[in-house]
Amino acid sequence: MLFMYETLTQETLKRLNSVMKRVGSLLKSMIEMQLEISQVDTIVILNQINSRQDTGPVDYLSMQKNLASREVVVISGKPYTDLNDIRIFDVNEDESKFVWHRDKEDRKIEVLKGDGWQFQPEGCLPFLLKPGDHFYIEENEYHRLIKGINNLQIRMTRLYK
Repeated sequence: MLFMYETLTQETLKRLNSVMKRVGSLLKSMIEMQLEISQVDTIVILNQINSRQDTGPVDYLSMQKNLASREVVVISGKPYTDLNDIRIFDVNEDESKFVWHRDKEDRKIEVLKGDGWQFQPEGCLPFLLKPGDHFYIEENEYHRLIKGINNLQIRMTRLYK
């Protein structure tokens, strides 16, 4: 290869050098464009994630195949039992019953029993529920529960306006 390079004329070397600079410039432009596209794709994916109300834990692989999906699944039955102001969520209920939803009134929640359960308000990461925790759910705020390892028992007070 070195021998071939030495036999090229000065004019050919100049043309080759010009072509190599152009190729380098084009590669740099392509890389910059790909970075811009990646950033835009990331923003679009994050917006789709934020607008998606879904059930169950999310991982990147399942998210990819579900991102374009916008259908709403209507599920009958409730994954809990009410005993006056006490609500018990059954860990044996199918995960698909723990859907994103909103309530018609503000609610004050006190966690009484349960391990490993998580509460996720819209636009936030889920947080672990522990006995003794108190929190509020505002009227029309989307939220969901993520199942734990045993039944969850809460005291729920509806706060009518």
